[in-house]
Amino acid sequence: MNKGKEISPHSLEIYISYHHLTASSLGESIRALGLIADDSAELYANKVSIGKENLPTLEIDAVHTGDSIKFTFGEGWLPSISSDKENDIIINTPKKLGIPLLVGFLLLTGLKNSLTIYNEYLDTRIKKIELVLKQSEVQKIRENREEWNTLVNKSIKIVNTILINHEYTKFIVYDVDIINIKNENKHPDYHKNDQ
Repeated sequence: MNKGKEISPHSLEIYISYHHLTASSLGESIRALGLIADDSAELYANKVSIGKENLPTLEIDAVHTGDSIKFTFGEGWLPSISSDKENDIIINTPKKLGIPLLVGFLLLTGLKNSLTIYNEYLDTRIKKIELVLKQSEVQKIRENREEWNTLVNKSIKIVNTILINHEYTKFIVYDVDIINIKNENKHPDYHKNDQ
């Protein structure tokens, strides 16, 4: 992972290390991320009263493999094309909301909520991400407590699915190894000077 890399609302890197990895196992994790991103975009559309067609999605921008996999997720969208009464072509391009940032934030929040003890490193990373999240458009969905809690509960389930997957040896989101923090309830050595 790129330690010290600036947090972007429009990009999310997830690093997965494994001994043995099945397609169904990896597919389940990626599908869960996509579903929480879709739910978030739909909640945003409801909050600001816009149509649900052509909402931004979480899409894979790049994948690097070897003895591990590093995904870079971005925010995809499709323009809508229509015409008005004068037959002028109207192209609507949706603005980027910060869906990748929100997905990463939700994963780390889900991890934090599943821990039984306080983890300073995790809390610090969440606070740094939250500062960027507060400047993004998707922040608006946090205003409805019930809907937000539903997303957090879904993220807890995703984190628990990642944790019981014995194929993963590391699952790193924003420089936080979900598996290591949950198993050891402390930050890994490579993060000691990264705060």
